Amino acid sequence: MPKITRLEWTCLIITATVLTVTFAVMIRRQQEVPQEQETGQAGDDLQAMSGQSESRVTVQDPEIAPSDAESREFAERVRDVPKPDVAHLTPSTPNALVDAAAVVSNQVAGLVRPPRVFGTNDVVAALAKIAAMPWGPAAEQLLQNTVGKWAASDPAGALDYALGIESRRVRAALVSGVFASWAKTDLNGAYSCLLANRETSPDTFRLGLKPVFSAAAASSVSQAMRMAMELGTGTDRLTAIGAVMGYASREGIMPSMISYMDSLQAVGERRSYASLLAQNWAVYAPEQAVGWAMTLSDPLVKKAAMSTAVSMWAGDNPTAAAAWVMTLPDAELRSQEMVQITRSWAKYDPVNAADWLLSMRPPSPSLDPSVRAFVGTIMNSNPEAAVMWAGTIADPKIRNNTIMGVARQWITTDPQKAAAYIATAPLTPGQRASLMRSRP
Repeated sequence: MPKITRLEWTCLIITATVLTVTFAVMIRRQQEVPQEQETGQAGDDLQAMSGQSESRVTVQDPEIAPSDAESREFAERVRDVPKPDVAHLTPSTPNALVDAAAVVSNQVAGLVRPPRVFGTNDVVAALAKIAAMPWGPAAEQLLQNTVGKWAASDPAGALDYALGIESRRVRAALVSGVFASWAKTDLNGAYSCLLANRETSPDTFRLGLKPVFSAAAASSVSQAMRMAMELGTGTDRLTAIGAVMGYASREGIMPSMISYMDSLQAVGERRSYASLLAQNWAVYAPEQAVGWAMTLSDPLVKKAAMSTAVSMWAGDNPTAAAAWVMTLPDAELRSQEMVQITRSWAKYDPVNAADWLLSMRPPSPSLDPSVRAFVGTIMNSNPEAAVMWAGTIADPKIRNNTIMGVARQWITTDPQKAAAYIATAPLTPGQRASLMRSRP
């Protein structure tokens, strides 16, 4: 008998192991039930509304497709699963979120199986698990994950389920998620369903606008803008355009959005478009946004774009915005934008906003608009500081009116302290008496 070398023994052992593992996997797969992805009856109705043909079915075994009876059975199984009790949200410490519907890769004796398709059994099992959980953040997150994965293969069925959720907040999140998932895999189908719901279900239409147009922009910005323009004038079109601009902002291609404003005829539409453009552009490139806004010729459109861009900049980086505004040679424009910066800055950081104003040594007529904006921003949270700052306004009439406004608000929330201030405030006796009469 010829002698077998160590290398030959090793090869024989490896071959035997591979054959054993392969045989085990084949036996296990034969025992599994193929996962269906056919839509339910409600999903068929939605597709009929949108004028789309029946969705193609993707199953684990391409030779096996679910029958109509199986599809009806799945729809009934989903309907039989209780909806999660979202009407009574009870705070609780969420356990570690176990996503029963996650697509996983199983290892069998070191051999990695391909990911299993998220099918009907997964949907039913995940919904049953959620229904049995106490409602809270963990259950809500699991519900969103489940419906989102369901929508990847059966968007119409997932949408029908989402629309049946009683909670308006949860339903809105689920519907938006379904459209987002649907648009990534079938943009035309998602858009057709969106339009089909515009008249019959306006809430569904509005919830789907942003995710569908965000996906459309990722495919083609120019095509997404054409789709948005076809929606007609109004808030729907602006919402769609805003979604496209959000994508353009993240991709750093905002200059390409300027030319679309030329197709808008009405001043109101141009003003709204300019504000949206400035708002999205200023998120990542505020200096470019304000630079573009300053080039606009129409004073109303320019004012809208400038105010929006500067306000966005000041809300995110007020020090940089404040340094920029002081370089403006036009005194009137500088005063207008200082107001925007002061208002945005004081909303989040009133102490540093006040220091900035103090660095310009009030009282000064040129500072009056900014000081008044500062007072109006802090008067509800700190009326004592508000009346002190109101006293630094240079113009006597503006100063008096501002003090009266703060005191009138203050006396309704803290009558005792407000009355003590009013007694010595730089007001006329008639004004003091008028304020005291409004005391609760």
